[in-house]
Amino acid sequence: MAVPFNGTKKQEDELRKVIEAHKGEKGATIPVLHEAQSIYGYLPIEVQKMISEGLDVPLAEIYGIVTFYTQFSLNPKGVYPMFVSERLVMSRAAGIFWISLKSFLV
Repeated sequence: MAVPFNGTKKQEDELRKVIEAHKGEKGATIPVLHEAQSIYGYLPIEVQKMISEGLDVPLAEIYGIVTFYTQFSLNPKGVYPMFVSERLVMSRAAGIFWISLKSFLV
């Protein structure tokens, strides 16, 4: 399920400045993607299109980079990141935690 894109004019202007600052530089794509992700928090297709057009790099290449490197995200991150251990000793504690969390959320 895709998350609706809610970028602001301020974010777009900031991204366009970043693109202009790197335009014509060799190897500018990844630094621009990093800065774009800092601005938006993730890299939706709308942002990828702006970068593609601004740097004159094919959208398929931008998408390929974004999906190849794990530091890039196509979806916004949650407010409260969680880590779940898969270790056996943690399974009992995790079960209790999930039951508590479920009752809190419902």
